[in-house]
Amino acid sequence: MRPGATGSGVSSGSDGHPGAGVGQSVELISSAVHFGFSFKGKECLVYAYIDDAGGHNYLQYELDGVYQKRIRIAGSDRRPFRISAPVTGTHTVWVYKTTEATTGAIFIER
Repeated sequence: MRPGATGSGVSSGSDGHPGAGVGQSVELISSAVHFGFSFKGKECLVYAYIDDAGGHNYLQYELDGVYQKRIRIAGSDRRPFRISAPVTGTHTVWVYKTTEATTGAIFIER
């Protein structure tokens, strides 16, 4: 998550970003495991990846209590996904892993 985000339900790392410090990541293993955070502005970036270069996994997210969409996390793609709000302000996001533990972990950075 980018600067300006504040943690809610995840611990803040030494770099001020929720969930992980520099060079660290949060590991989502079980189905429906989730974390939340708040951000100010109109959008934020979430950096998610998996270890299996040929595999994929899924996350879904809620923005301000409203389900938004399911995101495919491909093993060969390390680009962040963007969460956009309709208006500028303070927003709450909950991100959920939607696949079983046997599909592998999803890692969240920053």
